[in-house]
Amino acid sequence: MRISSIVNASFYADSAPGYILFYGTLMRGFELRRRTRIEALLRFVGTGAARGALFDLGPYPAAVRAEGTVRGEVYAVTDPAALLPRVDAVEGCLPDDPARSEYVRIPARVAVDGAADRTAWIYYYARPLRGAVWIPSGDYREHLARTRRRPSSRGASGGRRTAL
Repeated sequence: MRISSIVNASFYADSAPGYILFYGTLMRGFELRRRTRIEALLRFVGTGAARGALFDLGPYPAAVRAEGTVRGEVYAVTDPAALLPRVDAVEGCLPDDPARSEYVRIPARVAVDGAADRTAWIYYYARPLRGAVWIPSGDYREHLARTRRRPSSRGASGGRRTAL
């Protein structure tokens, strides 16, 4: 199955998960989160993990579908029609043109700490990982603390992740 079929089929509200997993600069406490003004569109559920591998691209992380675990924050989406286009724009996700997307939004099973598993949207990186550094723990916040690094104040390079 082509990835465009997966993304486009999962775009419809009937099959859309009511949850989203943020594993990088859209988590609480990051500047990008404040600038996107998405708080009213989310309800925090807890921390959790999805299958994948996490990489540090420099200014922000990238999850890819692979063996391993990506840790992050799980949210109930209270207004998908308002939230998803906003986050798609930040992530460079074009649901109708995944081949040109930096990230693709795909539903995935998420193990929520201390609660039942959920199906949640997760943004997987859709480009080559040239120069990316693997984050073995799968936890971006822990990685930043361990390396004593901060994400760039712009949130990313190349104009991505600008204020909405």
